Amino acid sequence: MVENLQQLECLEISECKGIHEIISKEKIIKEAFRTRYLICFPRLNSLKLKGLQNLIGFCHEDYTVEFPTLKILEIENCPQLKGFIHNSTSKEILTDVVLFNNKVAFPNFEKITISNLRNTKRIWYNQLHTNSFSILKKLTVKKCDVLLNIFPLFLLRVFQRLEKLVLIDCVSLEEVFQLQVQGLDIEETYVLNSQLREMNLVRLPKLKHVWTKYRKGNISFENLQ
Repeated sequence: MVENLQQLECLEISECKGIHEIISKEKIIKEAFRTRYLICFPRLNSLKLKGLQNLIGFCHEDYTVEFPTLKILEIENCPQLKGFIHNSTSKEILTDVVLFNNKVAFPNFEKITISNLRNTKRIWYNQLHTNSFSILKKLTVKKCDVLLNIFPLFLLRVFQRLEKLVLIDCVSLEEVFQLQVQGLDIEETYVLNSQLREMNLVRLPKLKHVWTKYRKGNISFENLQ
């Protein structure tokens, strides 16, 4: 089935309560893939998943997924999501959910919107697929109640081209840019010049700081207006 979607350019799935995965692991196993562990959507440029109350992930992490032309991703009101590429069963309860890991490639992402993801504690895994998110320009995060920070120290270089950041109603968020990791001595010196121009922070009751002074690096937000 997936091999028949090579020409797909836009995919939107909304308000389907019975969907647990977009690509079912059980069905994939029965299909003959040219490369069994790689799924590619070569022409897809827009993906929107909205109001999928029982969605746990796009597919299982047994497979690596590539979206070489995807520019827009919207994931909204999917409260049971356990990761875009998940590693759990539908009945398993997770305590530390990471939205994006290194099993999915997004080299041309420009815009991401996520909202109402009840279980997501981190957006990014410590290691991402090569070149993923490197040209991301706009990130919007709304009503993700257990997020503690947005950008971890180890991935700051990845998001240098980000131009607009919108954070709304994330009640547990404590910091936006994590420039220090408690109990960890970072030897590497960071020299970054962020392209961030606009940042909207709305109703973040536990926010302690946007960023902290980083003694081992030179991280500039001089384009911020």
